[in-house]
Amino acid sequence: MLVPLLIAGRKPTPPVLERRFPPEVGAVGLAPGCAFQNEGALWRYRGVSAFSLPSRYFRGEDPMPFFHWCERIGINTLRIWPDCSNWVPTDFRTNPARDAQLAELLDIGANEGLRFEITCIANWTTPDQDRPIVRRIYDVAAGRWNVFIEAVNEPWNIGYDVVRLMQGVDRKGILSAYGYNVDAGPNGWETIAALDYLTPHTPRDLAHYPRNSKDVFEMRSLGYTLVDDEPLGIADYDKEGSGARSTDLDAHVSHFGVGAIFNAGETIHPQCGMEGRPPSADEPITDHICDMIGQVWQFIPPDAVSGRYSRNGLGDFPLEVHGNETYDGQGHAYAMIVGNVAYTVVPKPTPNWQARPINGWRIDAVGPVPYVLRMVR
Repeated sequence: MLVPLLIAGRKPTPPVLERRFPPEVGAVGLAPGCAFQNEGALWRYRGVSAFSLPSRYFRGEDPMPFFHWCERIGINTLRIWPDCSNWVPTDFRTNPARDAQLAELLDIGANEGLRFEITCIANWTTPDQDRPIVRRIYDVAAGRWNVFIEAVNEPWNIGYDVVRLMQGVDRKGILSAYGYNVDAGPNGWETIAALDYLTPHTPRDLAHYPRNSKDVFEMRSLGYTLVDDEPLGIADYDKEGSGARSTDLDAHVSHFGVGAIFNAGETIHPQCGMEGRPPSADEPITDHICDMIGQVWQFIPPDAVSGRYSRNGLGDFPLEVHGNETYDGQGHAYAMIVGNVAYTVVPKPTPNWQARPINGWRIDAVGPVPYVLRMVR
């Protein structure tokens, strides 16, 4: 429906460097389904995959271009893998001298008002062999306000025992997640085990992706704060299956719009970020999609998650629904109502969709796309 405005043969002018949100500072607290800062204001985890950023820093690369890109987009938390060798080789596992460099990187980020989620183990061996790596990372992170820790990336891929890995590890007061997924069970959503928060990975099939961030909202029944930590990838090419990537702007903006009204946190998953760098001049689609997601975060405040759930078909839903000719083929639309304000998202509507307010609601503001709305009555 919406596409980046590109002129054939010309690259877009780089935007003026700016910061979409104020710098981060101070500790974050958690409560079921939400996060907050010390003064009690609700807080949103606005993440990005930045797996190879430590590896690049270890090799002498300047992290500031990536940090400045994150600030322009509105990202406040970088998900980094010190032991990641997928794109940029690293000797973190075998070289304890890298600990001091990791500490430097965390401090540079803190000076920029950025937080990190450190995933300790991305290249699994065994819990006993990996435990020293986890302890090193907690030692580096100790006392830093800008760090969360996820013990293991996708342990379900090999049946990895993260509970065993973490036995005897001093978490030093750092908010932590095991990395286990959240799955649908016979009695509702379930997970193997949890620490302070959960980092589910939502499915990446394009048919359900525009609205499956609502699943994370339903996972709040487990009583934890949740971060949608690795959704469908963003790139300047399309790929299905393993390593799925999509250029579908409306699918991505819909997913993050639904996530913004429902969830404490979402992580943008761009190919360039996984490689630890900002988009290049040859990746304008990636940059545009990420910028639009940042605009959604700016439009929908963190306190939306404190609202009352509504959807099409319920008596107080703000929009008229005519089914398949106006919505995504299955009539999905959602809102969170905070007082007399409703933050409403219609995931990837069909091209002829128009917003028709009902039940005394009116459109107060239209977001960066016409299917993300703030409504009042």
